[in-house]
Order: sequence, then structure tokens, then C-alpha cells
Amino acid sequence: MKWEWIGLGMSVIYGILNIAACLVQMKEKKIPLWSSILMGLIGTFLIGFIFFYHTFFGMAALISCLIALHFLAMVNGFHMYGKINLKHHIIRLLTVAAILLVVYYF
Repeated sequence: MKWEWIGLGMSVIYGILNIAACLVQMKEKKIPLWSSILMGLIGTFLIGFIFFYHTFFGMAALISCLIALHFLAMVNGFHMYGKINLKHHIIRLLTVAAILLVVYYF
């Protein structure tokens, strides 16, 4: 039970960080507006996931949100720098794996 709350907390923090990145990018305008808005919406859905994590819908929503955020991060990185930063995406992948492991395994 304790691990479950840690995983949910990690999901909320990850969602908040993505919303913050969305707001910063909306201000700096280094990526397309649609991409920034989508990142903020998905980050919000990720936070909302905590109410449904114990259902099949919740699990599917969590996995979908995490995959979508990873894809958007690649698109945004390509827009900002003209390339994909491999280290950044390895860290994101490890973070996503940790969230899934803690929420669904423990």
C-alpha cells in the first residue's frame, strides 16, 4: 500500500513537471503552440489518473499518457534543437519505467 502512494506521487510530480514545461514553452515560443498545449493537457490527465489507477481504464490511460508525453518530448526537442537528445530520453524512459513498476508491481 505504501509503494502504491509513492508511485501515485511520482505520477503527479511527473505530470506537474510536464505542465510546467508546457507553460515555459508557451512563453518562450520555441515549439509549436499545439504541441505545448497538448503536453499540458496530457500532464493534467496524468494527474487525474490517480483517481482511476486501480481500473483497466486507469492503467491504459497512464500508459497512454506516458507514451504520448515521451513522443511529444521527442517532437519538441527536434523543434528546439534540430535533433533528439538521447540522454534526455533515456532519463525519461527510466522515469516512466520507475512509475509503472512502482504503481503496478509493488
